[in-house]
Amino acid sequence: MEYEGITLNDGEEVVCKIVKNPLAALGGVIWFVFFLIIGIVVYASTGAFAPPAEPNEYGYANNGLRTVGLTYGSLLIFIGVIILVCVLLSLAHVKLILTNKRVIGTRGVFARDNIDIPLSKIDAVSVKRSFFGSIFGYQSVQVFSPSTATISRKGSMFGYAKNATEFKNAVVQEIDKFEKREQAV
Repeated sequence: MEYEGITLNDGEEVVCKIVKNPLAALGGVIWFVFFLIIGIVVYASTGAFAPPAEPNEYGYANNGLRTVGLTYGSLLIFIGVIILVCVLLSLAHVKLILTNKRVIGTRGVFARDNIDIPLSKIDAVSVKRSFFGSIFGYQSVQVFSPSTATISRKGSMFGYAKNATEFKNAVVQEIDKFEKREQAV
């Protein structure tokens, strides 16, 4: 069985998943607007919107400042577009799912980070909130296991979650249920 592109094993059911907050993209939109405004100001301050300079008696027009303004203005706008695209793509490629047997997650656009941690191997689940997360109402979820601790002390972090605390509580409940099932066997 497959759930959102992730293959589930026999008898495995989805218990909870992170719900992405679309407001998480507002940080990227703010940076895009900032670079767009600065780029337009650079255009305007160098006379980019004025008619081209008339050629002098030797046939040359001095449009050097105008060319520099166009170049730097275009570069600033391009940087803003890159930031916006990166934020939107990273928001679109974050998945974290809790089943009755494991936690499965993928994130990343060009470099993918995948986790597949059985409930018995989860050490801790942490919820963190950034500055923009506090403003726009999203958090990051970190899942710690012995394997993630050897790779990175940060664990595996999945951002933009609207329901991070709910997900964390669901993981703790499923671990308790799993341990009770194991003790009963």
